Amino acid sequence: MKQRFRSTKSRSRHDALALGAGLQTSPNRLTAGLPKCAPLRPGRETFGREQVRGQSPAHSARPAHSIASHRGFTLIEMLIVITIFVFLLATAAMAIGTLFRAQSDLQDELIDANTTTRLAVQLRADAHLANSAEITREDATTTVRLLLPNANISYVTEARRIIRRETHGEREVHREVFYLLEGTTTDWALSAEQPAFLTLTTSFVSPALRASVARPREYRIETSIGLNAGGAR
Repeated sequence: MKQRFRSTKSRSRHDALALGAGLQTSPNRLTAGLPKCAPLRPGRETFGREQVRGQSPAHSARPAHSIASHRGFTLIEMLIVITIFVFLLATAAMAIGTLFRAQSDLQDELIDANTTTRLAVQLRADAHLANSAEITREDATTTVRLLLPNANISYVTEARRIIRRETHGEREVHREVFYLLEGTTTDWALSAEQPAFLTLTTSFVSPALRASVARPREYRIETSIGLNAGGAR
């Protein structure tokens, strides 16, 4: 019995030595049935079955500025942008409206100046040939009559216009209308001294502005009566 135990012990020792020798000669026999994995390198870590390559633990999380650069606009920021846009749009609209009003006022001023110039030339020519003049007023209508040797000329002032009529006897031979701007007032005056002077004053104030704010634009036409009386027309 003792001898059998020794033989078994020696046999176990012999098997252990053989196994150690086999491990030294062929170390891959133990891992022959296992799946091969790549060895770990610096900068590579495994998380479960997934591998994250080219990242270290310090770079695994995204930077704060990268997250902030990809976030959207907030409601307050959108409201601020809309408010600025509306303010700029209103300012541009006011500037454009001011330019259009300035252009319209300039055009009206040129038209008024041209009309006043034509009226002054015609009135002086008629007054210089007249023998006498008289002014009559009835309600809102003012009439200036110039008596020439062979014709009668009258200037009738109505709302926004002055009408020149030339008559021979009872027949009207010529009519001309001088249109005035809205907001224009007229005033006729005739001096009593000799030679008599006829004066027409026009004053214009834009209806959109108050008289206390806007300075009226005035034109004054003065001419003498009978300077060339008896001359041929």
